[in-house]
Amino acid sequence: MTEFNTGLPSVRRLQEVIRDREILEVKLNTGDVFVGQLRWQDPDCLCLADAEGQESLLWRSAIAFVKVRPHS
Repeated sequence: MTEFNTGLPSVRRLQEVIRDREILEVKLNTGDVFVGQLRWQDPDCLCLADAEGQESLLWRSAIAFVKVRPHS
């Protein structure tokens, strides 16, 4: 199993996103885009919930980039 390194800035930033309930835009290598609240993260995946509460598991290896949306 991959070790989850909470000392990495990217991991810490995503923990802030979870705590602050910010909205993310996640683009996959396939070009698909997911928007929602980050529920949790582990060494392999992110769990993103859309506006209706539908959760999607996104494998880190499939992610092209992650953007934090500005507060409205």
